[in-house]
Amino acid sequence: MQQSEIKNIASEVYRLTETKLFGLAFGRLRILLKLLQEWWAISRCEELEEVCAQMLRYSLGDYEDPHRDVIISKLQHDIYLLTDDIVEAIATKNFAGYDYEQKRIYVKNQELREQFDFRSVWLKSRLSSEEEGAIISFVANKEVNFASRQMVVSALMLKMLRSYDASVLTIYLELLSDVDSRIKARIMVGLVMILAVHNRRILKDVELCDRLVRLFANQQFVAAIEKVYKHIINTFGTDKVTRKITTEIYPEIFRSGAKIQKMLKEDNVDISDDEINPKWEKAFMDDEGVSAKLREFGDMQMQGADVYMSTFSSMKGYPFFNDIANWFMPFDENQTDVARLMADMPDLLKFFSESTHMCSSDKYSFFYSIAQIPVANFKSMMSGMEADVEVMRDELNSDNWKNNPEKVYVVEVRSYVLDLYRFYRLHPRRSDFVNPFEQIADFKSNELLSECMSVELRELVCKYLFEAELFVDALYLYEYLDAQQVWNAYFYQQMGYCYQQLERWAVKRRNRSCNRASRSSSSAFRRVIFT
Repeated sequence: MQQSEIKNIASEVYRLTETKLFGLAFGRLRILLKLLQEWWAISRCEELEEVCAQMLRYSLGDYEDPHRDVIISKLQHDIYLLTDDIVEAIATKNFAGYDYEQKRIYVKNQELREQFDFRSVWLKSRLSSEEEGAIISFVANKEVNFASRQMVVSALMLKMLRSYDASVLTIYLELLSDVDSRIKARIMVGLVMILAVHNRRILKDVELCDRLVRLFANQQFVAAIEKVYKHIINTFGTDKVTRKITTEIYPEIFRSGAKIQKMLKEDNVDISDDEINPKWEKAFMDDEGVSAKLREFGDMQMQGADVYMSTFSSMKGYPFFNDIANWFMPFDENQTDVARLMADMPDLLKFFSESTHMCSSDKYSFFYSIAQIPVANFKSMMSGMEADVEVMRDELNSDNWKNNPEKVYVVEVRSYVLDLYRFYRLHPRRSDFVNPFEQIADFKSNELLSECMSVELRELVCKYLFEAELFVDALYLYEYLDAQQVWNAYFYQQMGYCYQQLERWAVKRRNRSCNRASRSSSSAFRRVIFT
């Protein structure tokens, strides 16, 4: 049976279970059991069928059962778990995805089972309560290598996105109050990604859902979630930013560079000379086209746009990135290859290693690209920039962000979101992984995240969705905001454009109270849409 067929059958089991058609659900589940042929799965299925049969006999007896809903919810939850485990077992044996290929190697190597590194955690099946406790202790232990603890947090997210395991969320929630801001940032980003992919499953887990609802009532938690969301929605416009940089900004700079080259030849200048002629510098800076594009680039960077995707997307082919774990590795100056370069040019490269604009993945790309250039040549190239680098380093240090846990959290969230974006867009086997960025904008089916979003954040999300031309998702939020009476001409102009692009001409308006404000807003809506 094909991989897609197995997933479709599992989806049917989930759907039938959710609608309480248990007999049909068990019938579809037996197809998977026949494929797997494992006694543990058959035994668990028979136990659940017996529970279902007893519940049916009890209900036919016309007895009052105040716990009936709880029993049904528990039965649904257990069927979901069994289906997850069966599909994961079949996939481990037969699926062709990169993670399952690696898992087959992992299963053969029994020694990996006792370790808590990225690969062993990522490839584990459902975590036992003992493993759950051990991982919590490992990540919370301040004596353990800091990068290793961060990597385990990332591995848990990747594992959960492959196959639902409530233990991952339990671990995340247990650790939130007892970890460094940088680890907290990874947990919060992972939490948002998991909620985007497994929202419906989490809603069926009553205990876990209640715990999350209590957290969403905490304003500090909601504020931390919103910071994550703002950086995630920034990625919606990355393709547009990349196109603008590659088709408008870079060509303009290259054109001016050619102009400077021409001046060098006319002045018969040795280009190896380190001294910069003010005439050339003035010619470069006085070029209105270049100055405008450089300002535009700087503005995009200050607004949080991903301006480096276009530069570093072609630099992920170094052997370093052959190991999947390295895509999630926080930047470390003590990493072997980086340390070797830092020893040769410590002052010059320190600024780049501490930059808050570059994510860890791009920093590794940068350092590995520099490693291809002879040290003497690179020093010569950078000699004219030392003063500028020193000024930028002073500005970076003057902010004193490293001593502010809140700023550390924001910097780490941005860096980690960009690391994940690089992985899901650039990894050679990216199609083998569930991409949470593709589901993060689906607020219609993501009740948990949608409920915790403020009106202001929804407006910001609308802006990015609209600019990224994700009109279906944008329109859902526009209609929500319309119901909240967030009314202005610009808002309705964008909302109308969404209707136009989706060819939804027959718009059903809500009945509004007939006060002056409502009539005024309806008139504005008609003027914007139909004129």
